[in-house]
Amino acid sequence: METDNLLNANSDRTRQCTKCLKVLSTVNHLRRHEATHNNPVHPCIFCDRIFTRHDALRRHSKTCSHRGERREIARAKQGRKRRSCDGCYSRKLRCDGLSPCSQCISSRIECIVSLVNFNVSSIAKERSGFVHEESASLENDLHKVHLPLSFLRSYTDTSHECITDALVAKGVLAEVNADQSQNPAMDHDELNKVFAEDIEDLFPDMFTTLCPDQVKNHISLKQPTAIYSSATKIRLRLKELISQILGLDAPPFDFGYPQDTREAHHAAIQLFTPDNLTRFLHAYFTYAHPHFPFIHRPTFDAFDVTLPLLLAVFLGGSIHCYPQDDALRARSFFDLGERYIFGILSQQTDKSECGLDEQVQLLQAALLMYCLQMNFNSVQIRRRIRTLRFPDLVAYGRALGVLAARSSAPEVVPEWTYFIAQETSIRLGTYLFLADAMSTLFFNSVPQITLSEMVADLPCPTAIFEAPTRKEFQKTFSQSPVVKTKPLSLLNIMELLLHDGELSAQTPSAPIEPGHMIITIFALHALVYNARTSIASSATYEALVQATNRWKVLWDELSTPTNQARSQPFGFEKYALELFWLAQKILEVTSLDYCRSGFLSAAPTYSLADLHMFIRLHAAVDN
Repeated sequence: METDNLLNANSDRTRQCTKCLKVLSTVNHLRRHEATHNNPVHPCIFCDRIFTRHDALRRHSKTCSHRGERREIARAKQGRKRRSCDGCYSRKLRCDGLSPCSQCISSRIECIVSLVNFNVSSIAKERSGFVHEESASLENDLHKVHLPLSFLRSYTDTSHECITDALVAKGVLAEVNADQSQNPAMDHDELNKVFAEDIEDLFPDMFTTLCPDQVKNHISLKQPTAIYSSATKIRLRLKELISQILGLDAPPFDFGYPQDTREAHHAAIQLFTPDNLTRFLHAYFTYAHPHFPFIHRPTFDAFDVTLPLLLAVFLGGSIHCYPQDDALRARSFFDLGERYIFGILSQQTDKSECGLDEQVQLLQAALLMYCLQMNFNSVQIRRRIRTLRFPDLVAYGRALGVLAARSSAPEVVPEWTYFIAQETSIRLGTYLFLADAMSTLFFNSVPQITLSEMVADLPCPTAIFEAPTRKEFQKTFSQSPVVKTKPLSLLNIMELLLHDGELSAQTPSAPIEPGHMIITIFALHALVYNARTSIASSATYEALVQATNRWKVLWDELSTPTNQARSQPFGFEKYALELFWLAQKILEVTSLDYCRSGFLSAAPTYSLADLHMFIRLHAAVDN
């Protein structure tokens, strides 16, 4: 008898909740019961009720009075869920499943776990039974896609001063630059070890190569006159730059620096040194330039470029040297740099007296400064730079014709300097449109560049543009497939995605690069914004669903192991599927008209907070 009681007691313990001590009838009941103690979020998309279990939410959705004619919530995906955190999953590391996990602790990054599922044709099914044949054919391959949202969640995190800080803190940029052997965020003593001790702060040839190891080999200790001449020249340029930016009428500092002229001049002298110029330029071309390569790195020369472009690249590199003292000090000069660069641009908009090369460099400086200011999580800064500065930037770009820039005949290898000028204009027009489309997606800002304007060629492969010498350029260009085809424009790709026929019947006339697809997905987001902020018909949404599905098909073709082996994706290219998921989710939520999210309002936000909440909410719903 006692033995039976003991066995029953042991059996009860195996079915007893460790938190509330309730005894359940079976082990399966115990597991479902314990899940209710973890407080998972299962909100009803039709009303404001929140449930702790998905099956309870599904039963409620069948009888919810706010559902109307819409379909009830789908079943939760069966099977074991991924237990690794987003950081370990993206870096392919073994995760112990703890919170935080040991890998994130050792890497000093935030440990987050998010997993969403999405159905590429769910929107088409919801709308009056409409299903494109292409959407139906995609169903088998793309029915459910597991997608960590580490990039978008980090990108939209407003708890940091700027977006770059958030990406670095969450480890999103770690794998992008993991192969970089040279860390720009080194202290003063470490930097001195790279160069000869008796020529500290003297960097005559580095601004063309931007590689400290090569600089040391190029510097000749037997030519002190040339060395000191170069150092004197760069110091004079920095002195002239300080004089111009501190000569503005407006108060130079907005972040607590003293308004006294002597104090401001002292802070500028401490910041604008050859040492910091070396570090920040190297940081910019190592970490920022690969994402937006609209400056020709091999021919960039800090001795000859215009002061606005030199200042913009200097400040752009400082972002990636955080949290050094000089990098923090540089942030006090961003507003001043904005006024300086856009002040010059506004004077040149109507009629310019400078040469074409100086005009292009001014456009490069203004575009870079715009991106840097939009990077800060400040509503005031974003509202000012978007509403006051960007219209001048677009007008200046139109005046230079960068939105319609075309390359020369593809069958002929062009002269190197002529090619650089052509391709720089093409890239400026492309990234000017990209900056506009990104502001439309992230900040609900009305597009200022229409898609019909984008008749310019898309950028050539980066390997051609980044060729370090004339000989390397001729070799790379002649071996590239672009020699045999006419380059595509963004308008060509969008017509391919939006046409009524089958996608298989339409073949691109030229190779499509992964970077082209990133620009295309942002262009699709701009069209989605126009559709949801206007009185769009169901046919418009159906066409956009079809276009995003076709984008996914083209992206999968570019994401084959063979293509990925040629170049390692990073940045937006690595997380492109998150942008695809976001486009699909916005279309779904907007077309069904069940979301009261502030992000989907027509008014500009200038903050990423609403988008962050939108992503977290619908990631939880899809999970």
